[in-house]
Amino acid sequence: MARLPRSCDVSVGTSQYRDIPAPTLNGWTWVPMDRNYDILKRHPDGMFIWIETKGDLQAARERLKQLAARSPGEYKVLCQHTRQVVASESGK
Repeated sequence: MARLPRSCDVSVGTSQYRDIPAPTLNGWTWVPMDRNYDILKRHPDGMFIWIETKGDLQAARERLKQLAARSPGEYKVLCQHTRQVVASESGK
């Protein structure tokens, strides 16, 4: 039976990655340790304006609610890793 390598942390640029076992043919894959989340607000012309970045999804969702309660508009949280919207809120 093949022996699996020990896990280790690796830094690439400003992103940190940790190797963890995954069900792939090779048996290993790289998964980001930290995912940063951008908070965006829709401008009246339809474009989104970057507001700030949070280090975790829970913090981003809490900030989203604070911003929406304070200022009207449509807000989104975008995961930098997947480039997908993971939360949204509308301020009245």
